[in-house]
Amino acid sequence: MTVEGQRGLVVKAHLGYVKQQWGAEALRECCGHIGMGYDDIDEDEFYSRDVENAVLTWISRNKGMEHVQRSGHHGVMNLGVYSYLIPQKSIETIARVAEMSYMDTYNYGSIKVISNPREKTIFVQFVAKDRMPENCAAWLGAMQGIFDLAKVRGSVEHIRCVHKGDPLCEYRLRWR
Repeated sequence: MTVEGQRGLVVKAHLGYVKQQWGAEALRECCGHIGMGYDDIDEDEFYSRDVENAVLTWISRNKGMEHVQRSGHHGVMNLGVYSYLIPQKSIETIARVAEMSYMDTYNYGSIKVISNPREKTIFVQFVAKDRMPENCAAWLGAMQGIFDLAKVRGSVEHIRCVHKGDPLCEYRLRWR
């Protein structure tokens, strides 16, 4: 049975941000906090949600919540060989692909994308139990990264949140 969590590529993206921002010593410290080394993480394997949450918690406690958001942004901006595809697609196409590929990267919860091209608005809804505020911040940064990758000017708002009593987290993406 596969563990409920995300692929190692997500964890490595956050750890890559730690190394880029604060160096090898911070990476070692963060890896010590999660109990595994960077090179031990297989990008294609699923890891417990606790692993990603531990990395996000380490970033938040040691560097601040704004860096959790930047870490999410970093993950999208550093897609490796796939990043060349993004600028060739519309925001609506990227959103549809994100909805379809969510379960390839995360094997818990769900994502729903509601697009309104005439209004240049997309709503992204996440349903997942046990989300931490750090998860919300990382997703906010990731969605901002999508605009940057696509070279589109836009804004992202976190308009509903499970931590404010809402049944799900919802983000509104608007572009010009």
